[in-house]
Amino acid sequence: IHSSIIFFIQNPYISVVGCSNIVFSFIGAHLSNTILNYDYLSIEHFNYFISLILTISVILFEVLNYINNRSDNVAYIGHWIGFLSGFLGGLSLFNIFIKKRYKNTIQIISRILYLSLTIILIYYYISYYPPTISYDEFFNKKETLDCCN
Repeated sequence: IHSSIIFFIQNPYISVVGCSNIVFSFIGAHLSNTILNYDYLSIEHFNYFISLILTISVILFEVLNYINNRSDNVAYIGHWIGFLSGFLGGLSLFNIFIKKRYKNTIQIISRILYLSLTIILIYYYISYYPPTISYDEFFNKKETLDCCN
C-alpha cells in the first residue's frame, strides 16, 4: 500500500500494470527476517548466506539497472518504496526466535516508524485527492495538471 500511495503522489494520472512493488516488499521482508533472526537461521539453515547474498544481489541489480538502463516504463519508485516498506514492516511484525534486548528495541522503533508512515501517507492521500501536481523521480514538481476541468 505504501508504494502504491507514493507512486500515486509522484504520478497521479499514470496507470501501471504489474505487482513488482509487492515482490520487492517480499524481498525487503525477507531481508528483515534474516537480520532479526540471523543467529537462529545461521544455526538451523546451511543456505543462510546464499539467501542473504541473493537478496542483496537483487537489490544491487535493481540499482544498477536504474543507473545504466533507466526506462520510463518501469516504476522504480514503486520498487524502492515497496522494498523499504517490506523491510520496515518485516522488522516491526516478524517474530524474534532468539530474544535479545537490541532486537526488541529495533522492533519497537520500527513499529513506531511503520505506523507513522502509514498514517501520514493515508492522510496525504485522503486530504489531497485529486492531486493537481505531479513530481519527477527526485520529487521535484512537474507541470501543473488539472484533472477536473
